[in-house]
Amino acid sequence: MINKLNQVLVDTSNNFKQALFELDADLNAERFMIINRNTAKTIYHHLVPSSGIVKLALNQIYAQKHEILVVILDDNGQYNAVCMDGVKLQEIDPFTVIV
Repeated sequence: MINKLNQVLVDTSNNFKQALFELDADLNAERFMIINRNTAKTIYHHLVPSSGIVKLALNQIYAQKHEILVVILDDNGQYNAVCMDGVKLQEIDPFTVIV
C-alpha cells in the first residue's frame, strides 16, 4: 500500500507542465518551508512525515529558474536549521509522470 504522504499530487485537468519538489529530510527534522527566494513569499510550509520523504508538484516556473529556498527545521531548536538556496526543480509532465 502506498503511503499517501509519498504520493505526488499532479493536476491533470490542464495540459501544462509542473515542477517536482523532492526532499529526503533527516529523521530529526520536524518542519520544512519552501520559499520564493526573490519575493520571500512562503510557497509551502508543512510537517516532515515520519519517513522524511516529501514529494510535491509545484508551478512550472520553479523548474525554469533557481528561485527556491528550502529551510528544514526542528521545533525544539536542538539542531540548527538547514537551508538550501537556489534550488531548481525537475520539470514534469502531468500526463506521463510516474513517481
